[in-house]
Amino acid sequence: MAAIIFKHKGDFDSHTKGNRALRFVHKYVKSVSADLSLPYSDTKFFAPEAVFFDTKNVTYTGAAAIKTWMLKLFSPFDKVELDGMNFIVIDESTESNALYTATVETMVKFFVKGDPVPIFVPRLFIFEIRDSVSEDGFDGLQFYDIKLYWDTALLSNEIKRRREQQ
Repeated sequence: MAAIIFKHKGDFDSHTKGNRALRFVHKYVKSVSADLSLPYSDTKFFAPEAVFFDTKNVTYTGAAAIKTWMLKLFSPFDKVELDGMNFIVIDESTESNALYTATVETMVKFFVKGDPVPIFVPRLFIFEIRDSVSEDGFDGLQFYDIKLYWDTALLSNEIKRRREQQ
């Protein structure tokens, strides 16, 4: 079976929600953005043995380790907002197995606690999405392999600059 390629420019919308993989990614983004305490199970979005590769050359293995890292990452912020910019999904699913590779280019607004002015940071995710292996995966899917690319210095330097101005 040949791969099917889906492309979209712009934020999440009815077009992206018509794609199963991007509907899953959108649900994930909405869940994270809605509550940075991540009040859902570790495996709601991540497979139990998922692997997350971070820009700082650190790898987190397992849904619990990924969630622990995310909680630490988001701890300085009141909220985050994520706007989609470009999406490419390669669908290599078969009749019996889902397999999507989603490249998701975003602009994230980080709101540091007590500061109403967001810090804008572009981020690029590459998600491998497959059938859920646990009963709580959303829409029968989970992330298995995640790569995150972003310049973390943009965020840390701006936080430092703002603190120095206070």
